[in-house]
Amino acid sequence: MIAKTPDAARTRIGVDVREWRSGTRTGIGRVLSSFLEGATQNTEHEFLLFGNQYTDFRVTSERVDTRIVHETSRLAWDQIALPRLLKKTGTEVFLSPYYKGPLRAPCPVVVTANDLIGLHFPPKGIVRRHLLPLWMRMMLQSASHILTLSEYSRQDIAATLRSPFRASPPFHWPWTTGSCVGHPHRKRGACGSATTYLIVTCCM
Repeated sequence: MIAKTPDAARTRIGVDVREWRSGTRTGIGRVLSSFLEGATQNTEHEFLLFGNQYTDFRVTSERVDTRIVHETSRLAWDQIALPRLLKKTGTEVFLSPYYKGPLRAPCPVVVTANDLIGLHFPPKGIVRRHLLPLWMRMMLQSASHILTLSEYSRQDIAATLRSPFRASPPFHWPWTTGSCVGHPHRKRGACGSATTYLIVTCCM
């Protein structure tokens, strides 16, 4: 359970950790482990980790709590079960290690897009070729912030989406570096300024 304190500056951050699948190791999973290990040691924020029946929770701390939601459909988990749980748990910011997140979340959503390969080079097949870029664009444009890997990717995201996204300066943290593109009209919730917002999230 998360240890409660009267610190008003503490933010409850939800994180999708389904990448921590039992018996597997992935690049995204390693980044999540590194981020959460560093964040729980270097910040005062609370972290609520969301997984499914296959998740192997790999980071423990007095400021970490976990929730398991049975998943039979990825889309239903993302767009129905997760928003309900975010509201029920009082999550203030949600971090996705993917380009996708819940469209109707009750809090700001931060997604991760290291590149736009899915938009620039869509897969073969009539259905996937048209639906994947449309879905990816919708996910990215609905986010409060987009975390990315490099200055080039940041510029590409801002130019490709053709929306009022504002590029924030690259941010640096003792255990990670990265860049961010922020939407000026999306609410930021408890995180306040863009600089503070970036400090409590992580880029791959």
